[in-house]
Amino acid sequence: DSLKTTVDVVQQWEHLILEPISKVSDGVIGKVVVVIDALDESESPLSREHILSILGSNAASLPPNFRILLTSRPLPDIEQALANACHVKATSLDDVPTSHDIRLYVSKKKSDGLFEWARLACEFVKPSTAGETARERFDDLMDRDSDSGRLLDGMYHAILENVIGKRRTALERFRSVMQQVLSLLEPLTMQALNAIRNVFPDKKDHYEVDIILGFMGSLLSGVANQSTAVLVRPLHASFYDFLTDASRSGSYYVARVDMHRNLAHASLQILQRDLCFNICKLESSYLCNSEVPDMEKRIKTNILLHLSYSSQSWMKHLEYTPFGTDLALQVKSVLGSERILFWLEVLSLLDALGSVAAGLASTARWLQGEMAFGGTAALARDGMRFVRTFASAIAKSTPHLYISAVPMSPSNSLLSRMLINKFCNMAKVVVGHTRDWPSVEVELKGHTGRVTSVAFSPDGTRIISGSDDKTVRVWDAERGVQIGSPLEGHTDWVRSVAFS
Repeated sequence: DSLKTTVDVVQQWEHLILEPISKVSDGVIGKVVVVIDALDESESPLSREHILSILGSNAASLPPNFRILLTSRPLPDIEQALANACHVKATSLDDVPTSHDIRLYVSKKKSDGLFEWARLACEFVKPSTAGETARERFDDLMDRDSDSGRLLDGMYHAILENVIGKRRTALERFRSVMQQVLSLLEPLTMQALNAIRNVFPDKKDHYEVDIILGFMGSLLSGVANQSTAVLVRPLHASFYDFLTDASRSGSYYVARVDMHRNLAHASLQILQRDLCFNICKLESSYLCNSEVPDMEKRIKTNILLHLSYSSQSWMKHLEYTPFGTDLALQVKSVLGSERILFWLEVLSLLDALGSVAAGLASTARWLQGEMAFGGTAALARDGMRFVRTFASAIAKSTPHLYISAVPMSPSNSLLSRMLINKFCNMAKVVVGHTRDWPSVEVELKGHTGRVTSVAFSPDGTRIISGSDDKTVRVWDAERGVQIGSPLEGHTDWVRSVAFS
């Protein structure tokens, strides 16, 4: 069960692939092909660094009748990881003749190797506007720039000219909605996009995203209707590349200026409006979250997607935004009241406490130097210590946020002094109650020998350690847990470690 839920790709590779293969390799007849499709669409480069490391090195240990077929755009991190591996053979589709297949697909008109262009072309020529036949739309498409490097751009222009046009109001709203979609940290549904947009600071932005996205079904998924639970995503990654390159998209260029401010403002507004005590109406603290029979249903019913997103993302949007008093007042409203507990309650239920300490540290830095909000910055730093101390208990059983974590917080801590009298019938520590946070908040255990060297990653989220047990280990700095298996291979003590 642990291998199903772990994010450690190395463990999964070793125990789910290499071990079974080693046991049956003599009995496997014929070739076995493993397909990894569209690796470039796995969000950020950080999300795929471990699997790239495996493909660039460990994959060479597979039996000779096993092959891995990987498809991807040639992104820098992917090319760098695989370019020099002697067991990797790279082939560009630009060098593979595909014209015959595509001619069949688009009725004897070539698309110069671009299947996405072929799909969009078929969508475009379908009659969808008054006064034009399918043949006339087809001829219009063929008259556009046929240079292979700009063919897809021409298609995007044709579709956007058809559904958005050049009208000022339509263009402004198109840019605003697409700014919102592009600036999100994770995709949302149409309904969630509307819920967030409706609390943007400027009332002129309070309109339904459907008036733009509802016409972009050939370019985006999840836009068929507002009731759908499908996330709004590009049907092809090249569309976002097109929109964010002014030299390619022209009038349809989408900059991300000020959108993080709007999203930070909206997220904080939603927290102030929607957070409440015991949001999922848990009846008992005797059950772990995983033991509540209908927990998934309760979360889906009570923590709607826009609240879930706002709870997890407001600190990151704030980090990308220059300081503003209006936003700082909203941060104070959340962190300087019992809402901070209601917020942590939601994150506990969502199993999303892992990034809270780093987010609060970022918020404290954002407030740094602002005299009027020094108390709020101090609360953010105190919240970091609170989370690091009690995260494991809170994550296991959300009610213990209130019945254990708050009462056991040091009596001199800011959160304790602010919150202890806001809840009735709270337990009190009679003997042995600490006054201040311990100097050691997290203990990292794993090495079997003396630790000789330790280093923090540049972003402060990872710790690397070397030991005379001849291993190097990587740790999650926020949770104090080891990431992956120990790095082995040294024949003597590891005396120095560093991040590049």
